[in-house]
Order: sequence, then C-alpha cells, then structure tokens
Amino acid sequence: MSDRSMGGLPTRILIAEFDSVAQAARYAENGAEAATADLTGMLRIGRLVAETVLVTDAMLLDGEYFMRLGPEGVLRELGAGDGRFPLTVTGPAETLAAGLEFRRRNAGFAWSLIGVNRGEAVPSAVEARWEDWLGSVDRGLIRYEQQPPGFTMPAFGELPPLSAGGEAAQSGQAGQAAQTTQAAALASSLRNVVRRSEAFEIIEKAGLHPRDQDRLRAWWNARYLRAIADQAGADWLSFEAAGPLQHSVRRSDRRIRLPRRLLEWAREANPASIALAWDTTSKQRERLRRRSSWASMRDLAYQATQIASARTRRGVLRDSVLRLLVAAVAVVLAVPGFEAVALENPLTWIVFAGVIVTTVPFDSLLALAGLLVPDPRAELILHRRGIAS
Repeated sequence: MSDRSMGGLPTRILIAEFDSVAQAARYAENGAEAATADLTGMLRIGRLVAETVLVTDAMLLDGEYFMRLGPEGVLRELGAGDGRFPLTVTGPAETLAAGLEFRRRNAGFAWSLIGVNRGEAVPSAVEARWEDWLGSVDRGLIRYEQQPPGFTMPAFGELPPLSAGGEAAQSGQAGQAAQTTQAAALASSLRNVVRRSEAFEIIEKAGLHPRDQDRLRAWWNARYLRAIADQAGADWLSFEAAGPLQHSVRRSDRRIRLPRRLLEWAREANPASIALAWDTTSKQRERLRRRSSWASMRDLAYQATQIASARTRRGVLRDSVLRLLVAAVAVVLAVPGFEAVALENPLTWIVFAGVIVTTVPFDSLLALAGLLVPDPRAELILHRRGIAS
C-alpha cells in the first residue's frame, strides 16, 4: 500500500502523462520545445507535492522526454544534485538493465521512442542514452525498485461502444448483430492480456474503424496504467482530465484544481528557482499531504511561486523614502492646534491614502488573487488504489 496520510496526498506517485505512449503522442502533436516544457512543468509539480516521484522502466527507457534529457538534463531541470536524484525507477525485472534487455529481445515489443522500430537496428544515440541511465543506476545515483511478482489487470468490465465501421459496417439489425459479435470476440481476446504490445496488436488486427481503434486503445491503456500503480505501490497524478487516464477515473478519486499561475511558473522558472522552492516549501507540502484541498494547493503554490521574488535596491529605497514622507506629514498634522486634521480637509484624506499605499502589500495581494484562477483544462487527479469502480 502507498504511504500516505488519511485524506491527503500520497508520498509515492506516478505521473500519468509520462506513460511512454503519452510522451510520444505529446512530442508528435506539440513539437519538441513545447512538449519538453510541458512535461518538465508536470515533473516539477509532481516533485513539489510528493516525497517520491516514480517512473517505470518503460517510461524511462522508452520515453521520449527522459531519453532526450538524460540523467543530467533531468537533474538540471529539477534543480537537484547527483547526491539527491529526485526520481525512483521501478520495474518488473530484477535490474533496470535486465528490463531493457527483455524488451530488446522481444520482437513483438512496440517501441514508443522516435526512430526505434521493431526489427531494425537501434540508433547509436539511443544506445548511448540507455547507457547513461543504466550507468547512473549502477553507480547508485538513481534508485531502482523491483516490483513484486503477480502483475494483474483490474476487473475487465465492458468495452467502450464501437461504431458500425470497419469490417462490421452493415445496416440495420445485421449491422448491430455484427457489432455485438465483434465486441464479444474482442473482449474474449483481450480479457487475459497483460502486455500492452500484445493488446494493441489485437486491436490493430480487429478491422475496426480508426476512431474505434483509438478509443479502444485508450480504454485498455487506462486500465493498464491503473494496474501499474497497484503493482508499484503508488497512486497516479494526472494533470489533464482528457489525458492517459481518462477512461479510468472513479467516483472515489480525489480531484484538485491546479492554479494557472502554478503551471505557468513550473514551465517557465529557472532550475535555481525550482531548487529554492523545493527547499522552502516543506511545511506547505506537508500540509497539502495531510489535507488535499484547493486552499492547501494555493498555499503551496503561493510559497513556491513567490519564493524567488526579491525586491531591488532602488525599490527598497523608494518605498522607504515614501513612507518617511508620509510619516513626517502625519506628525505635522498631529501637532496641537494644527486644524488641518479636520475630516473636511482634503489633506487629511491624502495622508490617509498615503498610509494605505505605503503599508498594504499590494504585490502580495495581486499574487494571491492570481492563484484563485484555476487552469481551464488541468486538474490534479488523485487516483485511489484498491477501490472498486
């Protein structure tokens, strides 16, 4: 079971968008620069809210993001050092190297990495990056955990509705009967499959309409990802309601909206700011784990996004002079016999406004107001493990 406080966030998480298939899709759709920025922001937020961010061996060695950045790139983006690598790798094999070798020997394994195809030689750049990750594990810089045996998929349930397309494209009752027969055959073929490559191959050969193929792959993959979380003893965090886990959200799952400003900060901040935010948000992180709420998320977001906001020398001097002038005028008005303090005197209200301007922290209030705006598409979904649908 995952180690978490009752009602709070887990201390061990997997991030859904780092599924190897999802990484490849993001790079193909958005381009390298935008995809890398998006995934870096998600990884930074994941580390900000949880003690341990887990990545599976497939996410790491078949994931476009991790293979592009390598160990040093990930450390750089998270503002971490070699002695405190912020990720833990988990997989079914005894070692990370064994897991890679198993996939390389499996002729049916469908690689997600760009440029790596079944039955073809692996590019030298990919080989070199694999060695970087394996070497980091061998040197003890990255922790690898072998998952316990006995990987099983959750209860099968019903397939998503299929259109009368593909080989089942007919009209009327005959079309409905063919669709029902095809769905039953698919369900029988997929029921005991526990490998994604095998499941996707069955779906590809079923003669479905392309739209149905995409829908069925997404449905099967969502169940597969939930099973991985159970196997790894972790929970899922997902930043997109329409992301890889869209077909496995349960009523028992906990949802927390993410402030738009936090997402922007996580994508744009430099590594030094990320490191400083991690070191100075321990109290807010613990509070969020104890009580996963919108208010606790805003507390953490405010501390993280404001920690590097330092005032300039000129700004300090300007504010200090202004406050001294307001204080001097207030002292003059307080002199006995000085009748300018009457409420009908405009000078009284000018001094009053000056006091407000020089004492109220408008910058901080504006920052707080900015965190009240949730991102229109992103929400953090805490997928509770071991709870039936």
